[in-house]
Amino acid sequence: MVTFRAIRRPSRSGRTRLLAALFLVGCTTILGTRPLISQQVVTEPSGPHSPGAREPATSIWPTVTGRGLRTMDGDRLQVADLEGRWVLLDFWATWCAPCIAELPTLRSIAERYPPERLLLLGVSMNRSSRATVRAWLQRQRATWPQMHDGRGFDGPAAQALGVETLPRTLLVDPDGRIVAVDLRGNELLATIEALVENR
Repeated sequence: MVTFRAIRRPSRSGRTRLLAALFLVGCTTILGTRPLISQQVVTEPSGPHSPGAREPATSIWPTVTGRGLRTMDGDRLQVADLEGRWVLLDFWATWCAPCIAELPTLRSIAERYPPERLLLLGVSMNRSSRATVRAWLQRQRATWPQMHDGRGFDGPAAQALGVETLPRTLLVDPDGRIVAVDLRGNELLATIEALVENR
């Protein structure tokens, strides 16, 4: 069974890209090659625009919050709200099947870790209204904090962090440095346990 690991940003040439993606997945299945999008733990924390790059460690939060990041309630996030604790950023959308499949994992994280220790912060890539997204979250029992501005991939968080595919997770340490990218399921749980509980 073939499982899509990422959904690319919708565009006018969506049909062409979808056909190309299906062709590549077919080739991957036949040839037994590795997935096109890898999961990784960043051994040297990096800056906001290239999670896997080796460069001086800097906090991503001044860049992200400087874009006017707001919660579902309209509250603006400040650097002080985020620094000093672990943060798991989860970029998702209601139309992203792999994102929805990860909801049980995210629920278990939200239940296990208090926000003072690990803040799970969802970032909606939907372009629908805030009320529509809020209703969907309630039906899914997703009670952790969420951000949504209706601008999808053009939103401030996605732009600041170069998000162009879903699902996308970024684990950020208390100093504001990205330490893990695109981990899902048991691998995400194990990484959080190893990093958060042992620091």
